[in-house]
Amino acid sequence: MRTKARLSTRLGVEWLEERAVPAAYYVATTGTDSAAGTAASPWKTLQHAADVVRAGDTVTVRAGSYTGFYLSTDGTAASRITFTGEAGAKITSRNARTADGINLEGADYVTIQGFSVTGAGRAGIRSVTNHDVIIRNNNCDSNAVWGIFTGFSDNLTIENNVTSRSVQQHGIYVSNSGDNPIIRGNVSWGNRGCGIHMNGDVSQGGDGIISNALVENNVLYSNGAGGGSAINADGVQNSVFRNNLIYNTLAAGITLFRQDGGGVSSGNLVENNTVLVASIGRWALSITNGSTNNTVRNNILYSAQSFRGAISISADSLSGFVSDYNLTENVFSVDDGNTALSLTQWRAATGRDAHSFTTADPNSLFVNPSAGDYHLKPTSAAVDKGTTVGAPPTDAEGTPRPSGGGVDIGHDELATSPPPPASPPPPASPPAPPVTGQPFAVGTNGGTVAKVTMYNADRTVRFTVTPFGSAYTGAASVAVGDVTGDGIADVVVGSNGLKNAQVVIVDGATGTVRSEKLLASNTYYGATSVAVGDVTGDGIADIAVGTDGDRTVRVFRGGDYSKLIELSTGPAAGYWGRTQVALGDLNGDGKADLVVSALYATGITVSGFNGTSLRAGGTPTALFGTFSPGVEVSGKGVTLAIGDVNGDGYGDLVLGAGEWGNGRVAVYSGKSLVQANSKVLLANFAPAGAVSLGGVRVAIRDINGDGELDIITSSGELVTTFNGSNLPLTGLPTSLFAFDPDTTVAGGVWIG
Repeated sequence: MRTKARLSTRLGVEWLEERAVPAAYYVATTGTDSAAGTAASPWKTLQHAADVVRAGDTVTVRAGSYTGFYLSTDGTAASRITFTGEAGAKITSRNARTADGINLEGADYVTIQGFSVTGAGRAGIRSVTNHDVIIRNNNCDSNAVWGIFTGFSDNLTIENNVTSRSVQQHGIYVSNSGDNPIIRGNVSWGNRGCGIHMNGDVSQGGDGIISNALVENNVLYSNGAGGGSAINADGVQNSVFRNNLIYNTLAAGITLFRQDGGGVSSGNLVENNTVLVASIGRWALSITNGSTNNTVRNNILYSAQSFRGAISISADSLSGFVSDYNLTENVFSVDDGNTALSLTQWRAATGRDAHSFTTADPNSLFVNPSAGDYHLKPTSAAVDKGTTVGAPPTDAEGTPRPSGGGVDIGHDELATSPPPPASPPPPASPPAPPVTGQPFAVGTNGGTVAKVTMYNADRTVRFTVTPFGSAYTGAASVAVGDVTGDGIADVVVGSNGLKNAQVVIVDGATGTVRSEKLLASNTYYGATSVAVGDVTGDGIADIAVGTDGDRTVRVFRGGDYSKLIELSTGPAAGYWGRTQVALGDLNGDGKADLVVSALYATGITVSGFNGTSLRAGGTPTALFGTFSPGVEVSGKGVTLAIGDVNGDGYGDLVLGAGEWGNGRVAVYSGKSLVQANSKVLLANFAPAGAVSLGGVRVAIRDINGDGELDIITSSGELVTTFNGSNLPLTGLPTSLFAFDPDTTVAGGVWIG
C-alpha cells in the first residue's frame, strides 16, 4: 500500500468540474487542430486532443500513423476519459515530452484502447502516479524498453493487450507499490526480459509492496532471452496467479522472490497454470528469499533444462508453503536450486505434493503443442486430476471448472464438447505498411560466425549472408549503396583483421557475395571501415575503405572496382589508429566528399576532402579545417555518416562516440563546415540504451519514406532509428523504431 501525495498543478476548480454534456472528439491524419474536433471536422494530433479533454470526454482516433501523446487530466469514477483507436490507428513516434508513445502522468480514471504502438524510445504505453486506469486491446511491439509500464498505479487493469519484442526489458512491467492491479488476457511474447514483471521497488518510495494482484488468463511465450521470468513477482503479496499459459520461456517460468521489493513475496496463490520451460531456461516455479506462506495447486510445471525442473524453493521460504495436485517433471529442489530431488525425495524432505505426479513427456498432455494448441487431450493425464479446493470457477476461455468428473490440472479445462480451434500465435510482426523507405544493413560484431542482414525499411529481412564463410568469426562492418550499377542497393562489408583487411560486396539483387575482393591495405590485418557514395558523379556509388592501423584511405570506383586514389589523411606523429571513413555530398555539388576521423595522442581529429579531388594523380583538397568534436562526442575515436538531414541541400555530418566514450551522437551542419569552416551543432543526444563500452555507430538512410534522411544508431545490441526531420538541438529526437536484430547473440552490431 502506498500513500499518494501528488501536488496538483491544475490551478482552479474548473479543472475538476465535469461538463454537463461530455464531448465526443475525433482525430484523423487528414484533420486540423483548429477544427471543431467532430466526426466531420476532426483534429489532426493526439496531443491536441489530450490538451483539451476533460472528465467524461471520449476521443476516437481514425486509422493512420500518429505521434504519441501526454495526458495529465483526470476523469472521474462516473465520467472516465477514453481514447479509442479504430482499426489501423498506429502510434509510431514518441510524445513530445517523454520517450514513450502514450504517457499518462497522474491521470486518473482514463481508458486507453485499440492502439498499435511501435518503436517508442521507452514504453509503448506508460501510466504512473494515478489510479483506476484501464489499458486494453492495444498492440505494443518493438518498443525500446517496455511494451506497457506502470508505476504507483492503483486499481489498474491491463487486459487483452499484445506486448511483444521489447528490446531491452519486459512486455508488461507493473512497478512501485501500486495495489490491486488486474493483468488479464494479455499475450506477451518475444520480449528480452519478462513477459510480465511486477516489482514493488521500495527504493522509489512507498512501502515497496504490490498487494492483491490478479494475474490470470495470460499467454506468455518466447520471453527471457536476456534473463528474468515469464512472470516475475518481486515484493508481491496476497495475490493470485491463475489460468496462465507459459511456454517456450527462455529463462524461468514463475518466480516469487524479493530483490527490490519492500517485503518478501508471500501469501500468494499459484493455481491452474501451465508452465513449460525451454531447454535453455531455468525452473518452472522458483520461490526464494524468504517468500513464505505461498500456495501452489493444480499446475503443470515442466522444464526441459537438463538439471533444473518443476519447483525450486529456498529453505527460508518453506514456512507456510502448500503444494499439491500438480503435474510435474520429476525434479525438485529445497536449497534454491543447488541440488536436485525426485518427487519421492521431495515429499520426504518437505511433506508436500502428496497427490502430485510426474510426466516425462509434457507434449503428450496437449492436442498439438507444435502448432500452439495447448488444449488438453481427452486422454491427457491432467484431466480430472486436480482439486476443487479454491479452484478457479472457469478456465482461461470461460469453460466451467469442473466440466467433467473433476477439475483438470493446468490452464485448460477439457470441455464436454470439442474444444474451440486454437488461437493462432500473434504474427511475427504487426501488419506492416508498404515498404517505401530505404533498406539498411546490420553486421555482427564478432565472437560468432559473421553475418550480414539486409533489412527493408519496415525491418522485414531481404537476405542474410555469411560474407567471409563459416570459419570467420570476426566483425563485419557494413555500408549500403548501389555499387554494381543495377539500381539496387548492395552491401559493402569490411573484415576486422582475420581476413587481411578484406572488403567484399554482397549483391543486393541476389543476396550473394560477389567474387570481387578489395583490400583496405596490403599489409595491415586489423579492423576495416567502409563507406559508399558517388564520388565520380556517374550515378554508381563508389567505395572508401580505411583501417585501424594507419592513416591511409583507399577509394575504389563503383562498377569496375578500380582504385581511384590512395591518400594519407593525417600526420604520422602521435597517430593511435581508429581510422573511420564516410562518403556524402557535404558541399552540395552533386558528388560525394570524403570525411575521415582518427585518434591521436592529442585527441580525435575529423578531416574532410573534396570529392572532385579524389582522382588518380590528383591532390586531395580539404573541404574544412581539421577539428576535434570536443565534449559533444568522446571516446576512442568516433564513427561517421553523412547526409542532408536538415534539407538545406548540403550533407550534414553525424558523429557517434567511440569506445569508452560518452555514448552520444552529434550532428553538425555541413553547410557551415564547408562555407564558413564553422562547427555548428544541429543535434546532440544519447540514444536510449547507449553504452560507453562499445560506443555508438551511426548511419543515415530514409527509413520512413518521407524523402528526408533519418539517423540510425547502434549501441550495445540495440538498433534505433530517429526521424531526421526537425531534429531538436537538445533532447532525444523522435524514434521511428528500435529493435535487437539478434536476441540470441550478445554484443554490439555494425550498421549501414
